Amino acid sequence: NVDRAEIEAMIMIPEIRQSRFYQVVKEKGIEEGIEKGRISAVSALLKSDLALDNVAELLDLDLLTVRRAAIPYLLEHENQLDRLAERWELPLAEIEKMAIASLTILGKTPEDIATQLGIDPTAVQSILDNLNHKAAATE
Repeated sequence: NVDRAEIEAMIMIPEIRQSRFYQVVKEKGIEEGIEKGRISAVSALLKSDLALDNVAELLDLDLLTVRRAAIPYLLEHENQLDRLAERWELPLAEIEKMAIASLTILGKTPEDIATQLGIDPTAVQSILDNLNHKAAATE
């Protein structure tokens, strides 16, 4: 097994740092970090009462990504999926899917999600299974 110190030492070798693989991985890491930073900024901007479309434009993100990132914040402050569905002009089932996916990413268990959203736990598990099945099919 290679420990962190050994990996850091290997990365400092000029031949490795100049390799195409290293450059691609580094660039990908930077891009992912920037994307995570943008997504983290969504809730901060929502606290300033910016509209979702303005947040999307400001952060150069698509509206769906902003909506998904906004769900945990909005649930904390509104906690009513039907109001989100009405405001976003989306079916309640779609809002429920986005909320379940977002809360799962945050580490919530299906039971916690069911309690927070006021949804039957078996429905939450069914939605998660369906999302996992779709994700596996696209890989």
